[in-house]
Amino acid sequence: MQFDLVDLRLFLAVADDRSITHGAARVHLALPSASARIKAMEETLGIALLKRGRRGVELTAAGENLLGHARVIVHNVETMRGDLQAFARGLKASVHLLANTSGLSEYLPKLLAAFLQDHPHVNIDVEERESSEIATAIASGAADLGLAAEYALPDIDRANCLQRRSSGSCGRAAG
Repeated sequence: MQFDLVDLRLFLAVADDRSITHGAARVHLALPSASARIKAMEETLGIALLKRGRRGVELTAAGENLLGHARVIVHNVETMRGDLQAFARGLKASVHLLANTSGLSEYLPKLLAAFLQDHPHVNIDVEERESSEIATAIASGAADLGLAAEYALPDIDRANCLQRRSSGSCGRAAG
């Protein structure tokens, strides 16, 4: 089964308008092209999606089922497109934060709640790790920030690490 977004948008328009003619016009397709696309969908599935009549079309049970799925798919694609456009415009950001158990339970809940309230465009993916793993993950680029017990960190050049943090190559774990 290979449908593209044009097929699904066409199907939605036809279902909403109860007309292949009107649905085709709504998605800017010529009627013969729209009719061929609907027919190809039905042939691919091996079942009729529409009952064609003189006064338009009605959805079959399979058509009703496809309608629900098509709405979800098209909605998710539009949501994805909006999210990605926000990233492209710099209106959204995503941060991967590692924290040890203590930091996760004691420090981060209040700090993150306040930060996210002030910065709703930032998505923070928080993951619990052992303190000893956090610096390595940050240095390798597997995480952006970390909260760890300083005594558990390997010997690293913290001054150099702080200078290079903005490049994403290293970050300093907090104590």
